Amino acid sequence: MAGRVVGYLRAVRVEMGKITWLPWSQLRSETIKVIVIVSIIGVIIGIMDWIFSIVLIQFLGNVAG
Repeated sequence: MAGRVVGYLRAVRVEMGKITWLPWSQLRSETIKVIVIVSIIGVIIGIMDWIFSIVLIQFLGNVAG
């Protein structure tokens, strides 16, 4: 069992060495882009949720009497 784990970890190390890593400046830039896009989408979903909840409350208020 231990030999299989060691073999697996060695294989992982070899595969990690094959990866082409981005330079830090590009990584930072891309990370900021992702954070901005996710934030914008979150705000849009929040606004849509707020609007739908108001519409639903109005609809249920009219139906309930």
